[in-house]
Amino acid sequence: MKKLITLFIISCSLHAQQSEGQSIELPDFVITGVQSISIPEMEKQKPDLIQSLSEEFFTPHFLPHELNLKDYSTPNGIDYNIFRQLEYNTGTLILGAGNNTLPAGHLYFNQNYNQFLLNTHLWGSNTTEYIKNAGYNESGLSASADIFTNSSSSFLPGLKINFNGLYFRDNYKLYASSDPGYKRQKEGYKSEISISSLVSDRIKYGMDGSYEGIKFRDTNFKEEVIKAGGFAKLNFGKFGVEVKGGYQKQHLRNTFLPLRDYDYIFTNADLLFGFIDIMNFKIGAFYSKLGNTEFFSPTASVDIKIDEGILLFAEYDPRTEFFNVNDILNDNRYFEPLFRNNVLKKVESHIMLALKYDYSELIEISVGADYKQVDNQPYYNDSVNKGIFNIITLNDIEHLRFFSHLIIHKNRFGYLIADIYYNDIEDKNDKTVPYVPDLEISAAYNFIPFGRIEFIPALFYVGRQYIDAANTINLSPYIDLSLTAKYQMFSGFKIWIELNNILNRSNFLFNGYQEKTFDIIAGIDYRW
Repeated sequence: MKKLITLFIISCSLHAQQSEGQSIELPDFVITGVQSISIPEMEKQKPDLIQSLSEEFFTPHFLPHELNLKDYSTPNGIDYNIFRQLEYNTGTLILGAGNNTLPAGHLYFNQNYNQFLLNTHLWGSNTTEYIKNAGYNESGLSASADIFTNSSSSFLPGLKINFNGLYFRDNYKLYASSDPGYKRQKEGYKSEISISSLVSDRIKYGMDGSYEGIKFRDTNFKEEVIKAGGFAKLNFGKFGVEVKGGYQKQHLRNTFLPLRDYDYIFTNADLLFGFIDIMNFKIGAFYSKLGNTEFFSPTASVDIKIDEGILLFAEYDPRTEFFNVNDILNDNRYFEPLFRNNVLKKVESHIMLALKYDYSELIEISVGADYKQVDNQPYYNDSVNKGIFNIITLNDIEHLRFFSHLIIHKNRFGYLIADIYYNDIEDKNDKTVPYVPDLEISAAYNFIPFGRIEFIPALFYVGRQYIDAANTINLSPYIDLSLTAKYQMFSGFKIWIELNNILNRSNFLFNGYQEKTFDIIAGIDYRW
């Protein structure tokens, strides 16, 4: 309750900033935080009646973000490709090697045939044993094809059809377990098709379906997942309707649990209102079902344009979140799926308030807070088998979070992006939920002091996090300071060097599993 009172005080202070007597229209679009890029001009489309605003609206997509279980991202680093202008290359070859990485490579091939676009990506990397048994090896191949119809076509104008496929494999050792030499070998695959049409002012729709799976070669555990989903939005001027939903079927083989088939469905329906020039309002309901567990809740959101470039947003959005084995392994590769098949997290209440400021497409600042009451909150635990993580769930969780995001777009001083989260998440006994840090900071600055030289210093920080429910043991703060430098030798060809964990700290995200020590990687970037 004290967290909810705190959020209420924040809402009052944000609301007090609203100017009276405003009669200005909402902007045609609001920058979402993804780096602006130069593209050929197209005819301007009429804006949606209601902007689809959610936490992602205030969060740069390329920054670490709240993930499935730990509520923070693993430190793969910020994607520095966001700093580049859009480049239309037929192919890209990136190769690198270093003291802890030998080798690493990416090969991209892209081809455009009128209204057909083909993309392929082949990759592989090998992390050597920076400490005993701590290496990691991965490789994969992905391909996608997009088919478009012209927006002025008499038959299904603006239709986009996408086919894509993926295969990957990796292997690594559970080096913090009682058998540190045990090697886990995993492979996965995915095929997907999607159809969408977003160009019409009156109706937008889409649907998709996929088949994906993972397999452990060392234990023969296998998960197969079939997914289907869709959405439709109808715009009648000052009024609209939006419906979306999805279905997921999970099938497991060679697991120790008797139930091996799960069916999860969800749907979200909303009525959209835009009768006032400076305000949009959305009201609806969310429903989901997993086996005999049903969930229903009303939902609502409102966004108000306070002044030019200033937007206030509020949302009430309870829902469920279903995580299959592959979702969990993407968050923690040391998870053991033989004893836990999935997690259904129930967000019984969720209130979010945020304020965003844009200035002349130069700077974006957003601040806010959200409060959640959660049942079946998952956390990782390796108390039974050291270094092999199971999932335990808790009820009656209160989670209050404050967040802020800063983006300074490209100018003569460079680019800057920064993201800060503060978490206060406790159970009914006032104990902090394990593996949720109290503070998270990500920041990266890109600048080009000379025409051919580019520098990108970056910081990733994860504060204190407990590893047990009793809060008796905690991990030291995770600090990764890095620097990337690039030099363009001639058109399409760059050499680069990247320094990771410059402070050479012993960083841990999971108990016993130390991340890479100081690492120097150098290589080439060739585009044609």
